Amino acid sequence: MENPNLHTSHVRLFAVAIIFIWLRLMKHVRAIRSLGPFIVMLGKISVDILKFLFLYGEFFVPYACAFWIIFGGLVPNMTTVPQMLFTIFRITLVDDYGFDDMYGQDSVMAYFLCGTFLGLSSILCINLLIALLSDTFQRVYDNATANAAMQQASIVMQIEEHLNQKDKNKFCDFIHESCAPLGIFFDDDMTTDQEADLKKVTIQIKEELDDIAAVIKGKEWGKNAYAASPGIKHSEKISGNLGGQIHSQDL
Repeated sequence: MENPNLHTSHVRLFAVAIIFIWLRLMKHVRAIRSLGPFIVMLGKISVDILKFLFLYGEFFVPYACAFWIIFGGLVPNMTTVPQMLFTIFRITLVDDYGFDDMYGQDSVMAYFLCGTFLGLSSILCINLLIALLSDTFQRVYDNATANAAMQQASIVMQIEEHLNQKDKNKFCDFIHESCAPLGIFFDDDMTTDQEADLKKVTIQIKEELDDIAAVIKGKEWGKNAYAASPGIKHSEKISGNLGGQIHSQDL
């Protein structure tokens, strides 16, 4: 006879595993230039979520203790610790978390705990998470072409590692005969996105060099003006006279 608990655990494990298996299959889409950046973005976002969970936990843990001390076992949504933790998480999502029941038990602490935790979690933490995800999206999407090229190269290397020696020799011969060097058509009048980016970078470098040259010229002009000032000349004259007098006394 099959164990019901074992069957339930097996079904739960399979339900969770199928999510990660599906996400794992998405790695083959990373080489596509239009979809690859979004798959790469998932790995970057996971790091941001870990940072967010650390900050969120700093507020979640003490508030969970406070809610359990005041309302634990006294309101329907907080009869057990797991229910209480999930109810507090629903406060972050501005969901129905049974405020009326907490208000009927202790109105002062209901206003204080719910209001402060709602402000810290929903306003502060959630907006910080949105800012982190927006920054990650912008950084990854700006380098979409480079990321796609790197993913394509990674897939080629993985395929090459699993080839047998005969196929590796055929692959090397093909590269040597047909792709070394690779002849492609080039038009001098053709304007591409890479040329536009190179032009922008060149202009930025020129502007920075102009700024450096202006700073150097300004320093040289300041030194010349300082040396040509009447006070400096008078000081040099006095120093020369004193030096001559000291030399005469020594003789």
